[in-house]
Amino acid sequence: MVRKGLSLAEDEWVHRDALHEWWYVNSHLTDQVGRRFGAVISFFPDYMLFGLADKQGRRMARAEVLRGRRLASVRTGVKLNGNYFLGAGSPGSYSLRYTSADVALDLSLEATKDPMLVNGMGKIREGLLGDSWYYALTSVSASGRLLLDGEERKVSGVAWVDRQWGRWEDMGIGGWEWFSLQFSNGCEVLATQIYSPVTRRPCSKVMTLKRKDSSGFHSENFSIRRVESWTSGSSGLAYGKRWTLVSPGVLDVAITVDFEEQEFHRGFWEGCCSFEGTLEGERVTGVGYSEQVDRSPGPLAEKLSLIAAPGHYVLQNLFGRANLGLWDLSERLRLWRILTVRRRWDAWEKAHSVTGSRPPSP
Repeated sequence: MVRKGLSLAEDEWVHRDALHEWWYVNSHLTDQVGRRFGAVISFFPDYMLFGLADKQGRRMARAEVLRGRRLASVRTGVKLNGNYFLGAGSPGSYSLRYTSADVALDLSLEATKDPMLVNGMGKIREGLLGDSWYYALTSVSASGRLLLDGEERKVSGVAWVDRQWGRWEDMGIGGWEWFSLQFSNGCEVLATQIYSPVTRRPCSKVMTLKRKDSSGFHSENFSIRRVESWTSGSSGLAYGKRWTLVSPGVLDVAITVDFEEQEFHRGFWEGCCSFEGTLEGERVTGVGYSEQVDRSPGPLAEKLSLIAAPGHYVLQNLFGRANLGLWDLSERLRLWRILTVRRRWDAWEKAHSVTGSRPPSP
């Protein structure tokens, strides 16, 4: 189950030196009478989000962000407000729970493939100001129960688990588009592009393919092109409705959201989608999730980003990979902590290189 060079036992739970970290799960589920749902749940250090999409009814049965308490870390899991994502005894096995007054979801999850090291080495450039460690479990069987509209349903299907953590500065990110795609032929693709807060153009991007036999392909030579948009009536923002995702000679698919109204709050859309096209010459269809974030900070924040960026790069060059920014400045100026983080990250890089050699700096 565990790919050489990656230890889920060490890296699937809390990293104390990370400034940002999350545990993200999306799933495509079918109940005992064939009704289809999409569910997404994500845990962060001080909040979580949950969304339940009724695909047949083309409605969000629940979309909420829960705040007010800190994430509780246990030896093999995380908990927040009575909800949890816990290890279930072996790497890649989990129990997931969300509960509220009128909606509840309990799932048992079991990964059926080795982890995907995003970008080939499990590391991406997180916008302009910092890096993120990144792996995903792209093929996960899901089964359990869903309580909705007073009715308890048995559900089963496929899920995707995303893990990111690191020390990057949010001012270096103006937004992003992200896709997790699960193909009818047993392959999976993760594709994302992150936008600069200054130019509003992609400043970092990556596409990683996980084939049926667990071999991989990684490239920055691809395009995500929005071909149709819609405007949210509540926020007034435009989000993508249809895209083409093309990597020459590898991938050419058209992606369409299952329905438009999957916005959680202003600037954040997270929803289920479907697609069709070709992958390495084979006709394919599949299901996926799209995440669209538009921070649109305005002129003042754009000017601050311009001012912050040069200073950040100077500090980063002086102190190594520890990400320094403007948030929590007093904590980040503690030199001993910065150097400790740098040593730990260097050790992590060496241990997680696929070839056993040190991966190149992004």
